[in-house]
Amino acid sequence: MDIETIYNKIKDSNANARFINGSDEILIDCRYCVDPRKPKMYIGMRDNVPMYFCQKCNTKGRINSDFLSTYSIPTTVSAGILNSIPKYDGKYKAGRKKTSKLNFEVNLPRVKSKFYEEKMDYFNARTGIDGLKNFEKYKIIFSFKAFIYLNKLELEKHNFWLPDDFIDLLDMHYIGFLSYYNSSIIFRNVSGIESDKIKRFYQINLIKEKSKYIKFFSPVNKELVVEEDIEVIFAEGIFDIINLQTLLFDGRKNQIFVAVLNKDYSSKINFIIDKYGMRIKSMNFYIDKDHKFYKNLFGFEANIFQNLAAKDYGEIRKKINLKRLH
Repeated sequence: MDIETIYNKIKDSNANARFINGSDEILIDCRYCVDPRKPKMYIGMRDNVPMYFCQKCNTKGRINSDFLSTYSIPTTVSAGILNSIPKYDGKYKAGRKKTSKLNFEVNLPRVKSKFYEEKMDYFNARTGIDGLKNFEKYKIIFSFKAFIYLNKLELEKHNFWLPDDFIDLLDMHYIGFLSYYNSSIIFRNVSGIESDKIKRFYQINLIKEKSKYIKFFSPVNKELVVEEDIEVIFAEGIFDIINLQTLLFDGRKNQIFVAVLNKDYSSKINFIIDKYGMRIKSMNFYIDKDHKFYKNLFGFEANIFQNLAAKDYGEIRKKINLKRLH
C-alpha cells in the first residue's frame, strides 16, 4: 500500500489531511490524542512499510485495516454532543431499560454493525461468552454514540455533556459497562493501543450531580430472591466477576456478584451488608495475587481465595487454581 492509496482512503473523512515533503508524507489530525489545535499525525513509508506517528501523544504503529477503518469514519461536528449525534440506520435495536434507585432509566443499544466486531471479539475472547446474546445481563455498551442517541432525553435531564472528539474516542476504542445504579459507565480499551489519551480505563459519570451511591459493577440477576439466603462473590475487575460466575458458579442460585473496580473492598462490603443484612449466607472474596487483603468479617462467614495459576481471573483461557487463604 503506497502513500497515495492511503490518502485516497482517508481524505474524504479528514478535512485537514494533506501531503507534505513533496508528497512523500501525509499530515493529518491525530484521533488518538484529539488535540484540535493543528494536525500532527504523520504518515509515511519506513523500509517500504506504511507507518503512522503522532508527535504529541507518541502513538505510533503500522498502518493496517483497523487504522484505515478508524480514519475512514467522519468525526462529529463540534456543536454540542446532544445536538450533533446523527440518527442511526437501524443496525441496532434497544434492549430493555435498566432502572435504578436514582430513577435513572437507560436503554442499552444492541449493535450489529461490522464496525464493532473487534469489540465483540475482544469480549468473547476474554469470557468465552457471546457478548451480543448477553449484553443486557452484563450491561454492555458496544457503541457509546448509540447509547447517547437512545438516551438523549434522559441524559439531558442530568446535564450530561462530553466533548465530541472524546466521544469519538470512546466509541471507537472502548467497551462500556453500566455501573450498579446506572449512574456511570466503566470503559475498557480493547484496541491494543495505549497513549496519553487512550488509557486502559475511563469511568464516565452520566449524571452531573455528585451521587451518594457507591459505584461498582454487578451482572443483572433476575432470579435473585431477596427473602432467601444470599451468597455474595467479590472480585476486583469486571472480567474477573464475569468469568468467576461462568466457571465456578454456573447453575447455582441466589448469588450477587460484585466487581469492586479497584482495591477498595471495604466500602462495597458495607454497602452490601447495609442492603441485605442478615440474609447474607456467606461472603466470598476472589482477590488478585498482588492484593494484601485484611479481612473484616462483620459477623459473617467469609471465604478468601487467590488464583495460583494467574494474577487474577480476567481471561477465560487461563487456568484457575484456587488457594484458600481463610
